[in-house]
Amino acid sequence: MIKISVITPMYNVEDIIIETLESLYQQTLSDVEYILIDDGSTDHTVKVVETYLKNKSGFKLIKQENMGQASARNKGLSISKGEYITFVDSDDKLAPQALEIMYKEAKKNNADLVTGAIKRFNSKESWYINSHVKSSIYTQGVKNIYKNPELFVAIGPWGKLYKRSLLKNISFPELIKFAEDQPVVFHAYINANKIYTTNKLVYLYRERRKE
Repeated sequence: MIKISVITPMYNVEDIIIETLESLYQQTLSDVEYILIDDGSTDHTVKVVETYLKNKSGFKLIKQENMGQASARNKGLSISKGEYITFVDSDDKLAPQALEIMYKEAKKNNADLVTGAIKRFNSKESWYINSHVKSSIYTQGVKNIYKNPELFVAIGPWGKLYKRSLLKNISFPELIKFAEDQPVVFHAYINANKIYTTNKLVYLYRERRKE
C-alpha cells in the first residue's frame, strides 16, 4: 500500500531542483511515491533529475509537452496511487519528517485534510509568513470553515495532506494561468469531513525575489 503520493510539477529548474529532490528523498515515512512531472522544460532539468535518480527508488519521472502547471498536477493525480496526496512545487522543499508528521495526524484524527506550518526561505534565511502568524492559522487542532475562516488565508495547495477521496472528482483548471490551484483548495476545505492542523513545520516556500 502506498501511503502518500507526492506530486511535483517541474519547469526549467535545473539550478535548484536538487534541493527539492533531496528534501523528498530524506523523508522518514516509508511507502511513499514521488511523481515528478516535467512540463516541457527547455533547460537541463530532465538530465539533472535523471542523474540524481539513478539508484534511487520510489521516484517516477514523467515527461510531457509544455501544458502548464495545472496540467502537470492533473497528470500526477491521474497516475497516483497513494491513500493520501500532497503537492510540492519544484522550487520549494518539504521540511524534515513532514510526510510522517502529516500522515500520523491524518490517521490519528481520521482527518480528510491535514494542514501544517509553512515558512518562506531564501539563500540567507527562513521566516514564517506574517499573514499566517497574524491570523493564527497554525493553531493546532480540529477545524472547519465555519468556525475557522482563517483557513482561507492559506489557499495554496502545498503544506497540506489530502485524503485521496477528497480529490476524486476535482481537477486543476487548465485554462486558468493564475491562481489555478485555488479552486482545488476551496473544494477540499468545503468537502472535508474533518480538517486537522498541526503546528509543526511541514513546508518551505522559496522566495526567489529575495535571492
